[in-house]
Amino acid sequence: MRILNEPISSFSFQDVVSFCDEGHVEGTQLDYKKEIPKNLAKHFASFSNTRGGVIIIGSDEDSKNGKPKDYIGIVDDGKVVDRIHQFASNVSPRPRYEIHRAEDLDSGKMFVLIRIEEGDKTPYYIQNDPHVYIRTGNISDPIEQAGSEMLELMFQKRERASQARDHWNMRSEDVLHAAERKVNRQRERDIRAEHPSDYPKFLADLPPIGRNPILRISIQPYYPFAPFCSPVDMKNKILEYREQNYYSGDFPNLSIAPFQEGVLSTEWNKEGIIDFQQLYSYGLIRRDKSLRLERETQNAVYLSHILIYLRTTLRSAKKFYEVFKYQGILLSSVYIIGVEGLRIHDILPSGWHNFDDSAAEGMLKSYNWTFEIETSELSDDKGFQYFLINMIKEIYWSFGIEHPSDKLLEAFFSEMKWGWIK
Repeated sequence: MRILNEPISSFSFQDVVSFCDEGHVEGTQLDYKKEIPKNLAKHFASFSNTRGGVIIIGSDEDSKNGKPKDYIGIVDDGKVVDRIHQFASNVSPRPRYEIHRAEDLDSGKMFVLIRIEEGDKTPYYIQNDPHVYIRTGNISDPIEQAGSEMLELMFQKRERASQARDHWNMRSEDVLHAAERKVNRQRERDIRAEHPSDYPKFLADLPPIGRNPILRISIQPYYPFAPFCSPVDMKNKILEYREQNYYSGDFPNLSIAPFQEGVLSTEWNKEGIIDFQQLYSYGLIRRDKSLRLERETQNAVYLSHILIYLRTTLRSAKKFYEVFKYQGILLSSVYIIGVEGLRIHDILPSGWHNFDDSAAEGMLKSYNWTFEIETSELSDDKGFQYFLINMIKEIYWSFGIEHPSDKLLEAFFSEMKWGWIK
């Protein structure tokens, strides 16, 4: 069925009429509704708990055979979409879905298509309802309470998702340490070649590879169960998702090389500064980058640098998931290591002045923040800006600094030529 496999945004009013003319029967992944049902939240939960599917609002169904009838659409009262969002908000965890209005300008009516994705965080509950619902495919009774075996499978799915993410996190950590050891060997060979007689002295005076402070950014699908692209395509299509930035360096950079189940880049210098980049066909994107220190004292880091690095990496991730057609929930982790005792300078656009001379100081050896976002939010410019601002505000607060004002951030965004969406 086209409506299950193609973007619902591509369907016109007449396309929906033609689909109904074909007489597709309601089932596990398809439901017809004459109008918005009062139990729409139950449909959101049951589709999410089963295989996902599409609801067509504006088409009644024949209770005897499950085929559509009287598919004439509904009148838009201006509140239809808001009501649908309200029903979805009554489901926990938040379901993944999209809404499309297929309008007929001549009649003033429309069909509303709701595509609900199979959930990654099963089971999905309705607030204030202890039951878990699933789709049955039964025409007369399409929704039923999940039994104990089905509930166990749902919890197993969530557990498998957690185990899969842990696997890729540990894998990328092992690769990071292996890359550091490789770079250390290369640096030793270089120093030995430059100073063959007294190279141990020169080596001893050098800081370690990957010296602190380090900013670590990782992004991956909530359920990284299967690859959605090949490592070869990741290498060949790099220009399609590469993000360039003068201040933060390119991500990913053009030096990425083939690596098992992905691509890897290890840029470094003899002073221990690194920019290690890992991308895997299962969707994990990771960047470990040395933070620039204050030139004069070497005892301060700048939140403006962290914001620039975050934006560059996230912008690339947005394009990466678009290029390889992944849609779903993403988990993003931001980890700053080695900032205990370092001064933290807040963001200050040109022409702005900070009259408080007491900069914040890192109290902990490391700070960690975890964020959740939908790929659709990353692809929406306003949603992406909102997400990025919330990230930086959370980081500010953790360092003991009051949130930056939107006016300050707008000035900084403009200075960086990022644009600002009000």
